[in-house]
Amino acid sequence: MLPLLLLGAKAALFQTWEVGKSDRAFDFRYRNNSRTTYQNYGWRVQLRTNTTNPNDSNSNMTYTALAKNKGIIEEEGLKLEPRFDQSLGENYMRIIFDLTNNGDEAKIFDLGIYADISIGEDDKATVKALTNGIGFTMESTIEGVEKGDVITLLVRDRYDVTNVDCLYYGKYDSDNSLIGRNMEELNPLVGVDSIFEIGWINREILPHSKQSFNVLLVIGKYTRIPPIIKLDDLETFRIKGDTVTVTGEYSSIYNDSIITLKYKYGDTDTEHTVEQHSVKENGSQKHFSFDFIAGPERTKNLIVWVEDEDHRKSKEVSKEITANVLPTISFAKEPVKTCLIGDEIPFEIQVNDDKSAKITYEFGGKKFEEEKFTILENTPQTKKFTLNTKELDEGKYKLAITAVDNDNCKCKSDISFEIQVNNHPRPIFESGPNVTYPLKIEPGSQVSISMKVKNPSTINYTFKAEINGEIY
Repeated sequence: MLPLLLLGAKAALFQTWEVGKSDRAFDFRYRNNSRTTYQNYGWRVQLRTNTTNPNDSNSNMTYTALAKNKGIIEEEGLKLEPRFDQSLGENYMRIIFDLTNNGDEAKIFDLGIYADISIGEDDKATVKALTNGIGFTMESTIEGVEKGDVITLLVRDRYDVTNVDCLYYGKYDSDNSLIGRNMEELNPLVGVDSIFEIGWINREILPHSKQSFNVLLVIGKYTRIPPIIKLDDLETFRIKGDTVTVTGEYSSIYNDSIITLKYKYGDTDTEHTVEQHSVKENGSQKHFSFDFIAGPERTKNLIVWVEDEDHRKSKEVSKEITANVLPTISFAKEPVKTCLIGDEIPFEIQVNDDKSAKITYEFGGKKFEEEKFTILENTPQTKKFTLNTKELDEGKYKLAITAVDNDNCKCKSDISFEIQVNNHPRPIFESGPNVTYPLKIEPGSQVSISMKVKNPSTINYTFKAEINGEIY
């Protein structure tokens, strides 16, 4: 939850149906009963459809939400209903408009919001635009308990608000709202009675569907809104060993902010600082990536947040980390790198995981799978197999070995080797079916020895015999 951000009297924000004008939908007060609109007039909410006004063919039907109806509009099969959320903190008010089309036809509509803004008794507080037209802020300068009170309205690109199509603030000249007014240049408005108007324009809602639109109102004393953070949407972190990589984005609406990225992990309250970011030097938004050590338990909670130079914290983002340990493949004996056609190549591999695994071999376009086997207490299992090369040609080959565990985590190891033609033929001695080596030769006997050569090429050969330690 975001902090209250108050450096003085408590300024809790609250919504009320008590409005100073009958054509208003609701209003907001803070502290005991300090105003946010002139004379507590309240906010005007209007819904304009693509239905032609029967009394004026040049205009469309426009409906105004009334506080006496809890701000609800029900017309032409459409229902517009406001709701209010303070889950970010008691001086934060998310104003949400739910629009439902209960009819059988699509509708084109405009949704406009208007208010004569004030901070307490200061109806002429300076209005300043926030960066890139994301909203505006105004601060009371009159003496008294309300001095330093700040009201901020966010309408674009931050805190999950629904981007408006138009934003306008200007000098009050009448109490009429003009849905669709927009400002190209958002200049400060100093020392004048001011109004604002926002709107979602020319939107479409399909039959039997619902859409929601929201903005964020913030009240506080000398308040600045903290930076915000969003993690990339990962339901399960799959990690190799103990390392987890976390990615996301954070930002601030103020040009002079210094943002610090921090996290906590597991049951400990230890805070880890990842980095600091200067908005002035490096921009208002930053995509981040950092690694941290997750083990040894398989499941823990990760909490990530950012804070500004005055330690105003964003909402903490929490993720449950599931440490799905990858299986591993190693070799009990170093695989051969070269062999001859016809050789049998022995392999002896070791597979490890925290639960179980299955081995798959791929060679020459064919795949062979073994039954899944259990691995107890991280004790490697040894698997032996032999590859026969007699049907293979000379060349380079690759054997792919893959281990897959219960969580579908994979580890792959490739073995490359070369099969060669035997350019150094080996003699094969034939001396009869019952002859063993070394030969036992009786005195006076004769032995006939023949030799076959695997490779039919011209070779030189020499016979040698060792008799009683002497070579002949």
